[in-house]
Order: sequence, then structure tokens, then C-alpha cells
Amino acid sequence: MAWRVAGLALLVLVTISNARSDSFTERQIVQIGCVDSDLDVPANEVLLNHNKFFCPDPVIYDLRDSAPTPPPQELQYQAYLAVGYNLANTVILIGPSGDIVIFDTLGNTGSVEDVIADMRSNGVFPSEGSLPIKAIIYSHNHVDHVGGIKGYLDASQWPACDPENPQFPGGDEDLDIGTDGCTAIIAQELINDAVTNYGTVVGRMIGTRSAYMYGILDETQILNAGIGPAVKGLGAYYVMPSRTFTSTLRLTVGGMRLRLQYLPSETNDEVIAFLYDNGNGVSSNSAGTWEGSGLLLSAEVIQGPSFPNLYSLRGTGWRDPSTWYKSVDVLRTYDAWGMAPSHGIPLYGNSNIQTLLRLFRDAIQFTHDQAIRQMRLGMTMRELDESISLPAYFLEDLEELSLIIDADPKDYLTALYGSVSQSVRAVYVGKLGWFNGDPVDLKPLGLVEEAERYVAMMGGRPCILATARQSLVQAEAAAAIGDEEVQLKEAQWAAELTTYLIRINNDDTDAKTYKAEAFELMASPQSNPNWRYWYLGGAKELRGEIQINGEGILNPLNGLIDPQIVNGLPASSWVESWITKVKAESLSGTQTLSFGLWYYENQGFEPQGFVMTLRGAICQITVVEDLSQLRSMSDVAVNISKTLQNVWQVELRLFVPMDEVVISSLGSGRANLLKGDLELVREFWSYFDDWYLRGIPAIVVRPESFESVPEGMCCAASGLQSAAFWSLACLCITFMTTVLRIF
Repeated sequence: MAWRVAGLALLVLVTISNARSDSFTERQIVQIGCVDSDLDVPANEVLLNHNKFFCPDPVIYDLRDSAPTPPPQELQYQAYLAVGYNLANTVILIGPSGDIVIFDTLGNTGSVEDVIADMRSNGVFPSEGSLPIKAIIYSHNHVDHVGGIKGYLDASQWPACDPENPQFPGGDEDLDIGTDGCTAIIAQELINDAVTNYGTVVGRMIGTRSAYMYGILDETQILNAGIGPAVKGLGAYYVMPSRTFTSTLRLTVGGMRLRLQYLPSETNDEVIAFLYDNGNGVSSNSAGTWEGSGLLLSAEVIQGPSFPNLYSLRGTGWRDPSTWYKSVDVLRTYDAWGMAPSHGIPLYGNSNIQTLLRLFRDAIQFTHDQAIRQMRLGMTMRELDESISLPAYFLEDLEELSLIIDADPKDYLTALYGSVSQSVRAVYVGKLGWFNGDPVDLKPLGLVEEAERYVAMMGGRPCILATARQSLVQAEAAAAIGDEEVQLKEAQWAAELTTYLIRINNDDTDAKTYKAEAFELMASPQSNPNWRYWYLGGAKELRGEIQINGEGILNPLNGLIDPQIVNGLPASSWVESWITKVKAESLSGTQTLSFGLWYYENQGFEPQGFVMTLRGAICQITVVEDLSQLRSMSDVAVNISKTLQNVWQVELRLFVPMDEVVISSLGSGRANLLKGDLELVREFWSYFDDWYLRGIPAIVVRPESFESVPEGMCCAASGLQSAAFWSLACLCITFMTTVLRIF
């Protein structure tokens, strides 16, 4: 009887494995990047409908005329919000004198040029000629908010004001911008440090991960990016602020009065602005200038039409939710008739705005507090993800929110950019760190050794492939009837199983194909575009459609580490970036070698020198203010300008080794050798990574190992490779083992 049951089970298994569903491969005709096209992998309806926030075309909202209830007619400024031109928005304020203030600059020059062209064609800006841009305000450091600075400066009547010395940031004294003959650039004092971190420390990793997260690996399949239509970061620039502040800055410019306030939230340098009606035309009473109702520029304290990204999958430092929701509470103290966010559409009506602010901050607090509560009970990261979800009333209460477009207000707390799942795990790491308390995780087996042992224990490669295939068939069947829970679980299991095979042999085509199919099955139900694009990007990598670590392959998202971003930073930022590129394994413990860089032209600041000393397995940077001191401390030294540094960065991105870059500059006379010889130049730079010669580092197919796969008993029986055969064999073995245990 037992063998008949086994035979029936095998027959069912083989039948299921051959009954492939065609429903998953049906193509959807949808808007991709606001253009009708077809999808390779079906998409979630919530994600598709989310396009309404950004499609079909970019829009420039007149923030006064588009308000359902008009603001005071006495207001003496005009305000415009450009939505859909880039991932972020840009706000354009025009004062009674005609002078212009910009709040956020989009992500690249081209996007700004498009906005200016549309402002001209709409008759807001003159049809030609330069623009009287008196001030540009960065809300925070992210490239989609600072990268378009050149577009506005190119259009301005005046150049940027001289940068403030980063060693002496500005205070909170009132600022009155008059006729200085330059365009002031204003930000919170931490912005240069933050741009330095992205541009010279983590930007390469985040840039690569962003290519997966934002769908850049296949732009034909981008639906939207959750908080905007898409990332457009190429051609990004950065210009250091001419004035920074610490907490609050009262700004008078172009006949307008703005209150800038530091509110750490999505970033630690976040700035919002508020234009009080009083002082901007409604009242001439100077005592009430900084009181009453007005227009709120909320930056990313309210991130956009999505649950906030308390943790970003591209990689980010700790974003403390308890800090973030308290900053939202500060927004709630403003009596705003209108709110212009840095992502998404404007909102109107104070009670309407207050509804969103309350629910948004409560969702953040709920996520934080419940994660802490469950951590006190001993839950780990994975257990938090399994146990915490947003109560239904949050989305139900959002239905009363009034929008000026036909879109779903529930999107503001739907997982369309951030999610509760990724956020509670970030709370665990932010509060307790990576260790979950089980000492088995203190020094685990290496990934490859672990995979080898699991594969052997599970009966070998064919058994794993057969089980993975079975799970994929079940996932496809679940997709055909709309059972997303089973679809995701079975596809996840197939992906986990095949991961062990790929770790052992990166060239295992069958395992990579199965894992790619699993990722595509996991992508289709996702409302969160970040998750969807990451699954699809992983599938492309597994299929070999992305060249990994190939010489001459550019990072697909250059904005974060664009030479023009780094060149806008202090010279020290670029010099210090080299300390994390030292090839420690190539250095002896007793070796020392020093290279001096003397910046004779230094962004308008005093000349400055840096001595890079290789000592043992590290590189130490010493700042010197005297050329003779630099010579005495260095084995080899050159003088350069900040402009030449930018040339070097460009040449490095063109895959020229650093020693050749320096020697070429010395040969052409663009730099001068102050001490030492060319051989020392070559030796010094040979101890640093040639990271700029590499392409995208592997994300999914890793680590590299080509050791043989342990065969196990399933593989030893025969040379047959049929998945159905090995499903039969594995099931027989399992059944026989069970029978033997019973008898």
C-alpha cells in the first residue's frame, strides 16, 4: 500500500511539473515612464495606478491659482511647484521685485532646463534672457535635490556667491540678501559632510544599488519610482553653500520673507521653509511678520505619496524614526493653507494638511514603538518583520484626504517607496546593531562552505534543482489564480534553495535560471517599485544581461560620484577619499611612503596642502598650511589646482590609472613635481585600488567560487539529469526513509 501511495505521489508530481501555466507570461500594456508600452513581467495594480501622481506629463502647479480655496489675494509673491521633471520637485518663488528664489534644484542640469523652458513657454519667465535668481536653497544633500544647481546658475544673471569656508559655518542670524551681484546658495551646516559621504565614501556602493532599486538596469520597464517618475541623475553638479545655518534662519530676499528651519528626518541636514502671509503682502505690521498662516515648503519631512523610507534599500545611515516623527510634529505647528512637498503634488487646506501630517507621523511612531516593544520581548530582525504591520485604520482614515488630482490618497501610507517591513528591521540594527543574540551568528561558516554542506546534506545538486522547479511550478499556479501569498512563498523557497548552488558555482546556469524565474514571480505582486525593480535587476544579473566587474563598464548611476559633484566639495573631501582604497595586502607592516599634494588654487580659499602617508596597512592624511612643511614631510610631492583635480577625476572615470594621470599632468606642465621622482609616483599609487577600472560589483551572484559541487546520494545513482526523474528519486528516498522510521 505504501508503495502505491508513493507511486501516486510521483505521478502527481511529474504531472504538476509538466503543467506550466501560461497566465504569468501574458503581457500587460501599461504606462512605462508615462508612455504606453508593454511589461515583461506583470505589475501590481496599486503600483500601476500610482502613476497618476506623475503622469501623463510633468506639471508646473501655480500654488496660488491651483488652491481650491484661494489664499489671500494681497500676497505679493508667486509660487510654482514643478512635479514630474525628475525624482524630486523644484519650487520657484517670484517676489514683487521680480527676483527669483529656488527651493531644491532637481537632480541634473537637463531637468532644470526643461522646467525653465516650460516656465518661459507659459509666460511666467521672459521668453529669452537671463533670470534674476537671487537665492537657491538646498532642502538637503541628496542628488535629486542638489544636482541641478548648474542649470539654474547657467540661467541666472549672476554667478554663485563665493562659498562659505566649511571650517567656519554660518550662524542663525537673520539674512537679508540685497544687491550683492551674485546668487546666494543656502543650506544647513551639515550638508557638505553629507555630500562628501555620498560622493567619496559610500557613493559607489549606493550608486550600484540604486541602479537595482530604481529600475535603471532596464529603463524600458520603469513604471514610477514611488515618490517621483524616475531617477534622472546624469549630469549632476554640486556648488558649496555661500551661507549655512544651524537651526533657524529668517531670510529676506527679493521682497519675500521666508523662515528656514532645520528638521532632521529623512536626512540629518533637512530644511523646510515657511512663507508667512504677514510680511509677504497681507500685513504691513512688522511685529507680525513671522506669525500666522502661510505656505509650507515641507521638503522630505513629508516624503511624498508613500509610506516613508525609514530605511532605503539602496543603503543609508540610521534614520531615527523617533527624530523623524518629532520633526513632523513641528510641521504641525504651522498654520499652512498650502503645502508644497519635495516629492508629489501640493496639498491645500489646513485641516486637510493636518490630517496627512497626523497620520504620517503616527505611522512612523507606530513602526518605531512597536519594533522597540517586540525587541524588548526578545524578537530579532526577521521576527519583527513577521509580526508588525500597519493597522488598517491608517489607510481608512486617509480616504478623507482631499487631493487635487484623481489619485488614491491611501498611497501616502502604502508601501510604494518605504515599507514597515524594511523599517522595523532598520530599527533593530539602529538600536541594537547586527547581532541577534544567538552566538551561532558570532562566527558562522563561510558562505561557500555553508552552501557546500547544505547541498551535500540535502542530497546534491539535482535534488535541489528538482525541489526548486517544483516550487516554481506551484508559484506559477498560484499566480494564475491570484494567490499572492503562495506565489511569494514558493518563489522565495526556490530562490533560497538555488542560492546555495550559485554560491558554490557562479556558472551554474540551471540554478541561476531558476532563481531568475523566482525573482520575476516575486516581482509581479509588489506594490513597492523598489522591491519590484530589485527583483527584476537581480533576474537580469542572474541571466548574464549585466556585465559584472568588466573593464570599461561605467556605473549606471553616476550622479552620486559625478566628478562635478566631488569637485564642488572642499579639496580635503577628495584627498581623504583615498584612505579607503588602500590595498592593505600589498603593504608590509614596516613600510612608509608619503605623497604630498599642494593646492595652490583652492576654490578661493588660502592655498592648502595634504600629506598622504602610507604607514603599515593604512593611509593617514595630514593637513599642512605651509609649502616648506609639505616638502619636508613628503617623499614625493606635486602642486595642483582644484580645477586640475577635476580633470584627474574625469580621467579616472575614463579608466586611466592614477599614476598615469599624475605623470601625464606633470609631463604636460599642468602640475609640477615639487619633490621626488616619477618612480616614486608610480610606486605610491600602485598601493591603491584600481576601483575606477571596474564595473558594477556583483550583487546577487556572489561570492565567486568555482569549487566542485558535492554530489550526495541523489547524484551518484545515475547520469540522468531530468528534473522529473530527480523529483521522483528524491521523493522515493524521502518516502522510504519515513517508512523505515515507522517500521
